Amino acid sequence: MKTLLVIIFAGLLGLAIGVGQSLSEFWGVRENFATREASEAHFATDPTQSGTPKAVVVGSADFDFGVGERNTPQQHEFEIRNDGNAPLKIDVAHTTCKCTVADLAKQELAPGESTKVRLEWEAKGYLDEFTQSAELHTSDPAQPILRLTIHGRIIQTVRPEPEEIQLPSLSVNEDATATVKLYGFTDQPLKILEHTFDNPDQRDHYRLDIAPLAPEDLTKVADAKQGYLLTLHVKSGLPVGPLTQTLRLKTNIPTASTIEIPIHLTISSDISFILATGGRGFNPEKNLLALGKLQSAKGAKVKMYIFVKGPFRDETKIEVESVEPENVLQVKLGERDTLGDGALVRYLLEIDIPPGQSPINRQGGEQGKLGKIVFRTTHPEAKEVRLFVQFAIE
Repeated sequence: MKTLLVIIFAGLLGLAIGVGQSLSEFWGVRENFATREASEAHFATDPTQSGTPKAVVVGSADFDFGVGERNTPQQHEFEIRNDGNAPLKIDVAHTTCKCTVADLAKQELAPGESTKVRLEWEAKGYLDEFTQSAELHTSDPAQPILRLTIHGRIIQTVRPEPEEIQLPSLSVNEDATATVKLYGFTDQPLKILEHTFDNPDQRDHYRLDIAPLAPEDLTKVADAKQGYLLTLHVKSGLPVGPLTQTLRLKTNIPTASTIEIPIHLTISSDISFILATGGRGFNPEKNLLALGKLQSAKGAKVKMYIFVKGPFRDETKIEVESVEPENVLQVKLGERDTLGDGALVRYLLEIDIPPGQSPINRQGGEQGKLGKIVFRTTHPEAKEVRLFVQFAIE
């Protein structure tokens, strides 16, 4: 009997301790929730103030702007009124990344008074559903956060699809074509007044045909009212390696007077490069040798091979035509030899950056244009080959 009483007492004691711990834990949670709710009130309550402010958005807190133009600033004014019987205070809380509160005329409104809040936004891409918002702190206890929202569709009055042309693997003796559909979203008749190719190098290898888009192509794109089919013809004989060109169109539409379509090509041939030693890597699609960041006191040494295959391998001779920057990159092209019973011709290529060079950045893009080695060949279909070198000296 005594044992039974001990067990019952121990059970009751454990239950009491558990309940106490649970109450303690949940009591802390309730305090945290209360603190969080109280912290949402941006404006302190004035104990001497009689009455209550009331924030009201005249019309609607959500504005549908319909269709907007890409890369074009837009704005809308919301009207906020105090329908309460005490002064209303307003302040900016935060906005989404593409939206700003450009103007908040007044930050305290008397009962019955109103003010304008102007939102501005600008979209960079094409979006079927574009939504941005701004939040305002108010002293209205029933609405401490007032959310203003704008939404709509973003288009471009004249839009190419695709936005750029990619021809990643072309033989040096191969012609190629690519098409772009140019859509117009305006009632004004779209006209292409002029087209040019910006890069003067190998400009004669490009030709553009322009024809109206078929009606069935227009129905595939929402709100498209007119358009053109652009057919790009690329003639063979371009130099080996990665190439860039820009097709520039001039139109009669003021909001899209100039349309630029980048063209990216990679020309391959019987002549190729392989990294032997040194460097961080080689990209054969771009003929790009990566050396990385180099210490001036150490410099760098790289060995590569140039291989020639195909029916013209025996009669092809290669020589270095130019080096950039020539005072930094030192290039030596070795004698030719044959591999595989003469099926392949090989040249040893040595690239040397001697120690003691001044700091320089040739990593491409905004960091400085790439280094470049141009080879002249007697191959009838690959008369010029380029090797790009990515490096920086610290």
